Amino acid sequence: MADPARVRAVTTAAMADVTPPALREQIRSVIEAPSATPGAIVLAYSPPTELDRRVAGVQLVYGGLWATRELIVTAPWDGDTPNETADLKALAANTMVARGFELLAATAASVQAVKTVQTFARSQRGATAPAATLEVDALTLAVVAGCEEPATTELTAQLEALVQDTDGAIPEPEAVLERLDGAWTETIHPGD
Repeated sequence: MADPARVRAVTTAAMADVTPPALREQIRSVIEAPSATPGAIVLAYSPPTELDRRVAGVQLVYGGLWATRELIVTAPWDGDTPNETADLKALAANTMVARGFELLAATAASVQAVKTVQTFARSQRGATAPAATLEVDALTLAVVAGCEEPATTELTAQLEALVQDTDGAIPEPEAVLERLDGAWTETIHPGD
């Protein structure tokens, strides 16, 4: 199984050129906070070609949206009072999503990355999407990035069940792979 530490190292390396250093450090702290399962799933399913780019791309999209949701939930801005820490975190989140898109742009996951952000935006505007939509979408993006196949209704249903079983959290990579093993995996990698 892929090591979450490798996922975080690859994701951090993808942001090494970001300046100023304070923004890069904020990005690094955001990378460390959410689950590394999406990137680990890409490692498990993806062919070696540009693997690190896919891992980092998926993890950056998820981490950036995760940090944005944290800011929305905690509402750190108090009226007109400046909050430089929250401002920096918002900038870091936006930078992460943008870099994630850049890394996934030439892959089969680019369309799924756009759908992930669109669904997130709708859910945060008070639409009917449940809070765990981001987690389901992040896992879907990870599998699509790894397998280079579009998401099926069956895949989405399996991932929704997984996230529901863990009260809206992203399960560990092993739990995701175990659930996805079998009929669905055989359609992606027959005979493996």
